[in-house]
Formats: sequence, C-alpha cells, structure tokens
Amino acid sequence: MNREMVKVWGISIFSVVVLWSIASIIAGVAAKVLGANAIIYTCCVFIGSSFSLLLYSGSGDLGRETLRSIETWSYGLLLIIAFICSFNIFSYATATEVTLVQRSSIVASAFLSWVFLARKQSLVQILGILLVLMGIVIVCYNAPTQVKAYLSILVIIFAFLQAIRTLIAESHKTYNYAENNRTTKDKIRVVGYIMFVVSSMFLVVSFLFSLIEYSTGTNVSNIIPDLREFTNPASIFIGLFAGIVIFAPIRLVEFTAASKIKAENYLALGALGPFATLFWEWSTSQYTGLSLKDFSQNDLIATSILTLGGLIIAFSKAKKQIADDVNEYVSHTISDLQLVEDSKDVIEKSLTYFNKDLTKTSKELKLPEKVLKAVLETENVALKKEFFDKVSRAYRTEISVKDSLTGILNRSGLMQQLDLLKSKNKDFTLFYIDLNKFKPINDNYGHQAGDEALQIIAQRLSSLHKNIKIVSRLGGDEFVVILQKDLDLVDFTSKLHKKIEEFFTVECVNMVISVSASIGYVKSKDYKNLNTEELLELADKIMLDLKESNER
Repeated sequence: MNREMVKVWGISIFSVVVLWSIASIIAGVAAKVLGANAIIYTCCVFIGSSFSLLLYSGSGDLGRETLRSIETWSYGLLLIIAFICSFNIFSYATATEVTLVQRSSIVASAFLSWVFLARKQSLVQILGILLVLMGIVIVCYNAPTQVKAYLSILVIIFAFLQAIRTLIAESHKTYNYAENNRTTKDKIRVVGYIMFVVSSMFLVVSFLFSLIEYSTGTNVSNIIPDLREFTNPASIFIGLFAGIVIFAPIRLVEFTAASKIKAENYLALGALGPFATLFWEWSTSQYTGLSLKDFSQNDLIATSILTLGGLIIAFSKAKKQIADDVNEYVSHTISDLQLVEDSKDVIEKSLTYFNKDLTKTSKELKLPEKVLKAVLETENVALKKEFFDKVSRAYRTEISVKDSLTGILNRSGLMQQLDLLKSKNKDFTLFYIDLNKFKPINDNYGHQAGDEALQIIAQRLSSLHKNIKIVSRLGGDEFVVILQKDLDLVDFTSKLHKKIEEFFTVECVNMVISVSASIGYVKSKDYKNLNTEELLELADKIMLDLKESNER
C-alpha cells in the first residue's frame, strides 16, 4: 500500500467534503444575504489566503522565481475569471446546485488531459464522465427558462477555466521544485506568493475599472464595483474570513493534489461535493438564512447521477494509485522534463551495463522492476528526487566505473582510483598484464568460453594477495593490478604468473585449459614526474618489451 497516496487522497476528500462545501455556503451568504459585491468579495478572499499562507510559511526564498513564473500569472488570471463566473452562477442557483454544475470541470479536465497530455481514460472512467455530463445537463435543463441559456454558458466557461487552472497548478515548475526538494513551509510559501500575485492583480484591475467608471460617469457593467464598495464591511470582512480560514487550505490542497494524484482525478473527486454541500447547507440554514426550497427532485436526481459518475472516475484511479507502490518512487511531471530525461538515461545505461537484464539492474539500483519499467515506458514519468539521487550515486560509484563482464574496475574506475592515490601522495606499484594464448580460446571454443576465462582470471587476480586493493580490466584480455605494499616485486610478479597459469575448467564447454601472461610493472615513487595516464602507458610499454624479448 502506498501510504503517501492514501494521505493525499484523504486530504483531498476532506477538502472537497468540508472546505469546498463551506466555501460555497459562505459565497452564497455573501451574495444572497449580505449583498456583497462579487469583485470585492473575491479580492478579499485572495488577499486573506495570501496573507495567511505567507505569514505561516515565514521568510525564505523561491519568491522571485514564483513571481516571475508565467504559470503563476496564468493561474492567477484564470482563478480570478473563474471566481467571478462562479459568483455570478450563485445568482441563479442554490449553493448545492452551483456545486453540481461546477463539476462540469471534471468533463473539461478529462478532455484537456486527453488532448494535450495524452492521458487515456479507461472504459470505467469514460462511463463516469458520461454520468457526470448527464447530471450537469439535467441541472441546466431544469433551470428557469429565462436564465437557462445564460447559466449554461457560464457553466461551460467555468468548466474550462477550472480545468485549465488545475492543469497549470499540476505543471507549476516552482511549486513542483518545492514539492520534490524543499520543506512543507517552502511549498506553502510558493502558494502564498501565487495568491499574492492573484490578489494584487485583481485589486489593481478592479480599482482601475471602478475609477474609470467614476471619473467618466458611465456604467460599463454591473459587475464592476462602485468605489464605495471598496470600503463595504460586509464584502471585506466575510471575504477576508473566507480567504484565511477556507480558501488558503483549499489552494494548498489543490496544488498538492494536482501534483500527486493529477488534476483530472482531483476534480473528479469533487463529485462528493454536491451531497456534502447539501448536508452543510441544510445543517446551517437556520444560521445562514439560505433557502433549500429551490432544490427540486430533478436536482436530487442530477446530484445522484453526477456523484456516481465522479466517484467512479475518482475511486477507480484512487484504488490503482493506492495499491500501486510505483508511485512511492516516481512522479508524473510535465514541468521538469530534464528530470524525466535524466531518469530514463541512468536506467537505460544501467540496463546496458547488465546486458538488458532487468532483474540484475533492479537489484543493483535497489528499485523494483516495475518502477524501472514505469520510468522507461511511461511518458512524463521521472524518479522522485530522493530516489534519482540514490540511483545516480549507485550508477556513478557502482556501475559506470566497473567492467560489466567481470565486475572489477573498468578503465575509468581505475583512473579515478589512481588519481586518488596520487592526490594523497600514496606510493604504489602498477602491474600491466596482457594474457597470452587467449585468442585461441575464443577461436576454438567461442566467445562464451572466452568470457568465462576472463571472469576466472579476474577472480584469481582479486584474491591473490590481501594487499591487492585495486584490480581492473582495461578491455579485451588486458588487466591492471595495483599493489600498495612495498613487497619483493620479482617474487610478487612470479606469484602473479603462477596464479594466472594454473589450469581451470571452462564450464560452458567442459574443457580444462590454461593461459599465460606478459607482465610489466612500474613503481610510482620512481616516476614522481609522471601523471597516472603516463604511468599506465609506461607499464604497458615495459610489458610489450618483455613480451617481444620472450618471443625472440
């Protein structure tokens, strides 16, 4: 079970069942009971949520990146327009009915994620989407004739505004960076700055329009507030209250849920909202003054159908996400494509090292096989930062520096170790070994027999002496042994020859064979002026000279 996904789904359900419902009721009270101006109320909501989020998160960075982000400004603009649109819908429906038609964003989000993100829906999820659409049509169809067309247009506009905004929240680069690399307060601070942009932009534009109307003596639209509305206590205080207590956590949950469970699934979960809002509206009606008399039997039918459809979509996905522990290791992102590319690259290189053996790669990287498959086969999937760092470290220290056939160091790994010894002023002796009579093994018995012979030689060199800490295969049948102890080098070279020349059985062909070797060595303390590459070349030259003299 993926505990992280259980937590995110739980928080999302709480947000929908409690916070969304209360937000709808407060908006209904503001519009119908207190006569609050939609613009001023919305502006105060944003100011209140921004203030509370920034106050809680405290000082820190990521502010500049957030303010410069195109996603921040796009999100803010869409949120403002959607809020005004939603507020106007309240003039034609109850809070529960508004919650119903707001679920139109489920359909819009599924459509947009399919078109632009190539996220395919299962047959079960398509059934859920059709049920949601049916519920919305019932609500709009049964609206009063004089407002039916206007309400339908508002619903369609709101649906796509909400869907696009949530997809932007999912792809917000600065927030996703904070989500994967920073603390909880850093995430809250990013959302706080986003809401600051929204509230500032909304306040300036609203005041500018009001000032233009006042100075010209014209009335462009009833939506634009009168200058006196900017000091209306009802609009200000209820907006600030809703922003601080309700909308700040809603915005935070929206970014978290969009990042974790995906935008369309979070919106589908909103299908719980209508019944939840109906319950809260009924239980608070004696205090709020809101009436349920306009909530008809058709609305109840629409609520049931829409809720069923949304739950089918949300929980079919939730069941899979919670049961699938792949999501503990990976994240779905459309904002950090570099991480997606790097994740695929390091896994592909590791697979190449292990000759496409998925089991060995999984064991070495300490990742389940299905996680490796998910990263390689699924679009826009990356390892989470903590796991990517571990995998990169494992590749860098355990894979990229080792020979895939024998498991000992390759040339790159050898040079790293030699450079380290030189930097620490450690003396060592470098033995350059070239196998003799190896080519006939490949020619007579095949490459599998040759590979097995190389593996046996590598094991023998590694276990020859306790003071041999570094053994490397440079490629082909050439090896290097590094001795850090000051021993009798003639005697040690003799032991190397004897160990290599011992007969061994090649299991794949069931043949007993032997090889010999030419060995040249250099002592680092005798060539202080040479770098590691030059020492290796010198040992190679000495080995070749000995080989030629023996052949003569």
